[in-house]
Amino acid sequence: NLAGGVAGAIAYQSAAGTTSFTGVGTTGQVLKSTGGSAPTWTNLSLTDITSGTISLTSQVTGVLPVANGGTGLSAAPTNGQIDIGNTGNGFTRTTLTAGNGISITNGAGSITINVDDADNTKPGKIKLGGDLGGTSLAPTVNSFGGVSTSTISTIKTDVIDNATSSKVNNTIVKRDGSGNFAAGTITANLTGNATTATNAGNLTGTTIGSVPYQSASGVTSYSDAGSAGDVLVRTTNGVVWGTQVFESLTLVKSGTGSGNNYTYTITFSDTILTGTKIQLSYRGVWQLATVVDPWVVSTSNSKTVLTQTGKNSTWGDAFDATNEIIVVYYK
Repeated sequence: NLAGGVAGAIAYQSAAGTTSFTGVGTTGQVLKSTGGSAPTWTNLSLTDITSGTISLTSQVTGVLPVANGGTGLSAAPTNGQIDIGNTGNGFTRTTLTAGNGISITNGAGSITINVDDADNTKPGKIKLGGDLGGTSLAPTVNSFGGVSTSTISTIKTDVIDNATSSKVNNTIVKRDGSGNFAAGTITANLTGNATTATNAGNLTGTTIGSVPYQSASGVTSYSDAGSAGDVLVRTTNGVVWGTQVFESLTLVKSGTGSGNNYTYTITFSDTILTGTKIQLSYRGVWQLATVVDPWVVSTSNSKTVLTQTGKNSTWGDAFDATNEIIVVYYK
C-alpha cells in the first residue's frame, strides 16, 4: 500500500521519484491531465471530444447493455434474424417461425412471408374463381358442380321442401315418422317378404314349364321345364322333372369256391337321376336299395349298376328262385 492520500484519491508522480495524491472528485467527474502539472477532477464537455463525436470503433469497447440503449448482444445476426424482447433477459436474436399454411424465406437483409395454397392438409389461400366468388373478407358460392346457386335454391324450394309421405304426383317420397310412405303402383324386384300383399303378379327369371320351389329357407329356385309325361321328383339337390321306370331285371352272380367270395350285380337299362332313390321288390317286399343290406350304386356304360360283394353262393336265393327283381327308379 502507498502511504498517504485519502479514500478516493488517485496517486500520480508530481516529480521524478515523488508520488503525490489528487483530491477526491465528485460523482460524474473525470480525471483530466493538465499537461505537466497535477491532474484535476472536472466535468466532461463537448469541447473535450474531438469534432464533437465519439468513435464507437476506437473510443468505445465492450457491449452496450439494454439499460444504456443497447441490445446486450455481441454476435452478428444471420439472414432473417431479428431481436425480440425477452422479459427479464433483454433481447433474443432469432428467426420467425412459420405457422401452418405459412412459408418464410430468410434473405440477406430481408424476410419474405407467403401464405401457401390451401389443400386438404393445411389452411391457406384459395382462388375466388369458378364456383367461388366475392372477396377474401366475404367469399360466396356462386355455383356447385356447374349448377348455379339460384337453381339449387329453386330445386330446394320446389322439390326438396315439397317432399311428402303422402301419395302426391310428381313429388319426392319422404318417409313419415314410422318409416312409411303411401304410393300407387311400385315396379321393383322384391327382396324379403311383402307381409301385407294380397296377391302377386308374375314370377320372373323362369322358363315355360318350370316349377318354383324353395331350395333353402327364404330362397326360391326353379326346376327345368321337363318333357311331356315327366313327373316332378325330389332329389337331394332340389326338384327335377323325370320319368318313372319299372323294370324286371336279373340278379347276376359271379365268383367261385366256398365262403363269402361271391359278387351279385343288377344292371339297369338306363342311368338314374342323380340324388333319387331306387326301390327293389323281391318276394313281394319293396325295399330301398340303400337301406336294407345297402347296395353299392355305380355307373357303367351309361347304365346304373347295383353291386353286393363279399356274399356266399346262396345269398341271392333269398330274392327269388328265378333271380328276377323288380326295380323302380327315375331317369
